[in-house]
Amino acid sequence: MTCVAHQEKCTYIPEIETPPEPWNGLLIGTDPNSNMFHAHSDIQFMLQKDIVWRSRNSSQPCGKWFAGQFIVNVSLGTDLWMMCVSSQICMHFGYLAKKLAAYLPSRERERADCEFLCSFVQKHQQILRLHKEVNQVFGLLLASNLFTTASLLCCMAFYTVVQGLNAEGISYMMLFASVAAQFYMVSSYGQRLIDLSFSISMAAYLQNWYDGSIRYKKDLLLIMARAQRPAEISAKGIIVISLDTFKILMSITYRFFAVIRQTVGK
Repeated sequence: MTCVAHQEKCTYIPEIETPPEPWNGLLIGTDPNSNMFHAHSDIQFMLQKDIVWRSRNSSQPCGKWFAGQFIVNVSLGTDLWMMCVSSQICMHFGYLAKKLAAYLPSRERERADCEFLCSFVQKHQQILRLHKEVNQVFGLLLASNLFTTASLLCCMAFYTVVQGLNAEGISYMMLFASVAAQFYMVSSYGQRLIDLSFSISMAAYLQNWYDGSIRYKKDLLLIMARAQRPAEISAKGIIVISLDTFKILMSITYRFFAVIRQTVGK
């Protein structure tokens, strides 16, 4: 501000600030051996601190490895536990069926025959309680794995067709085969459990039941009626895990794949 005095008055005349001259220098980068920015002009600007450029790649192999391990442990681990417990139950059902088929009743030993059937029923009920607990533990996990497997199979089939015969397409084909094989193993153990639990009724029919007493025959009929309702592993009552389920899943996968392919093609 400038003060100009005219006799007794003082008038302030504001000074107009002139804008700085434009700088026509072009910033071209930094010298790795110094801490300065250089331009086409002779002006140099000192940096306050070093700038370290780090490239961050989101697709690190370590992260992919941990993510893959987590998915495999969650999906495959529950299926392995279910198959191990189911194999134990199948073993007990097979043992009871062989024991019942090899028993030889007699009319003279009515009391001993009835005691044999009583102990047999107790063991059978204990195995059925164990099967019920397995259904309660793995039912929800099997239901989630069922829908996840169906989605994965559909997507992998579509990606395989889209990618074609290259490295990525072959990896999708391998993933499709592994997921399908995993669910086939689960379905085969479910089918084995159904067959072996039903084999008790066949063992009761194939034994020499006609040599037993009337009371023995009546008790044996009750065992046959109960064994004709096979033990099944179900996904929370939604669907029974068996080989028929595997066929249904593969057919549903193919239908969804055909629909998605036609939609994308249009």
